Amino acid sequence: MRKLLKKSMAAVLTASMVMSMTACAGKAVKPGSEESEAKTSEAAAANVETSEVAGEEGLTTEDITLTISWWGGESRHEATQKAIEAFMKKYPNIKVESSFGGWTGWESKMGLAFSQGKADDIVQMGPFWHTMFGGDGEVFYDLNQLSDYLDLSQFENLEPYTVDGELRAVPVSMAARVMFWNKDTFDQAGVPIPKTWDDLLASGAAFKEKLGDEYYPMMLNTLDRSLFMVWYLESKYGKEWVTGNQCNYTEEEIAEGFEMIQSLEEAHVIPTLQMIADNAANPVEQSPVWTGGKWAGVYTWNTSSANPKAALPNPEAMVTSHMFEGFPHKGGMFRASMTFGITKTCKYPKEAAALLEFMLNDPEGVALMANERGIPYSKAGLEALEASGNVDELTKMATEYALEDNTFPMDEYFECSEYKATTEGLYDKVFNAFAYGETDAKGAAKMLLDGMNAKMSK
Repeated sequence: MRKLLKKSMAAVLTASMVMSMTACAGKAVKPGSEESEAKTSEAAAANVETSEVAGEEGLTTEDITLTISWWGGESRHEATQKAIEAFMKKYPNIKVESSFGGWTGWESKMGLAFSQGKADDIVQMGPFWHTMFGGDGEVFYDLNQLSDYLDLSQFENLEPYTVDGELRAVPVSMAARVMFWNKDTFDQAGVPIPKTWDDLLASGAAFKEKLGDEYYPMMLNTLDRSLFMVWYLESKYGKEWVTGNQCNYTEEEIAEGFEMIQSLEEAHVIPTLQMIADNAANPVEQSPVWTGGKWAGVYTWNTSSANPKAALPNPEAMVTSHMFEGFPHKGGMFRASMTFGITKTCKYPKEAAALLEFMLNDPEGVALMANERGIPYSKAGLEALEASGNVDELTKMATEYALEDNTFPMDEYFECSEYKATTEGLYDKVFNAFAYGETDAKGAAKMLLDGMNAKMSK
């Protein structure tokens, strides 16, 4: 690791020299001329110097190719490609080939690639892929063996990503649910952003009285309701939702969670699921009820404020807050937003680790990656991002609140496709059955527990 840090400035200066020479080329140069030969010699010298840096860092100086894959939106693709291009300028003997796309179908695609031994050298992964797809220990490289090239000391807690003593992944950023609000609508209703549970309940009546029946302080879709209910129960009882593939809550306790959701509807705090469907408000930022300020709060991931914020007429009205006071415990679940791993089929693991070091810890790479995967979990990465001026302050504040307020780790099944799939997922089935009167709170609690136990017992 010290070798990489010692030589990083030299490599950056070398890359700058090459770019400067390219920028200064204002006219065509005749092949074979003295000027042409001089420029060729200078470029060759720069490449030799960079290769020497790679050699001194313990990396290969031969021409090699690495592959990397990730999912995300267009802005993430662009930022990641810029970082990769900068890495290749730093190490011109290393070519990096990328494959990326949207989330839909990505997990299934990668699961097949892992099972066939055809996954890329470096893979962006969901928070639990290192156990879901690497249970036999034959899929992911032990990153502890690459600590000379990837500075693992920058990551505070790597235990959740360690299996049988092997570090199979490193977290990029951390995620937990937090509240975001449209302050303009609360100002119109004449009430402050809710701080306590009683404040939240009172805001529903104020919205209805001051603004009308179509206005609500917040909204919760089916996945939101499952997470909000767990936050409520953990805040009340102070015990983890699931440990060791066993839910720690009884049917009676879970029924209290469903009753809480119903009480929020009755208090005019949240709209019904039927209203969400009628207004095509899933995701909410694509609906006029959000852009028009009628529904004024969302319970979402700390890293997910960009789209709802951009959809508001006044984006600066978007604010965040701590979760509600008035409970004996701090409930709610946290997890990695995503991780990176190196597959055992990678022929050049040291060089792959050097690319992760560049993307996660190196000031140049971190600045180019920006906020596209959340606020960096790496201490060096966070310092570099702050120094670059690329930190989104709302996301940073939401991350601080979310990780302070949510104190229980999420179990690996909570967000599995069998649970959260639209229409056919467990959460959709249970919360819709409850919302449309097909079952009561106790029946919904039993449905949820039975579905969880069926999955966790496999």
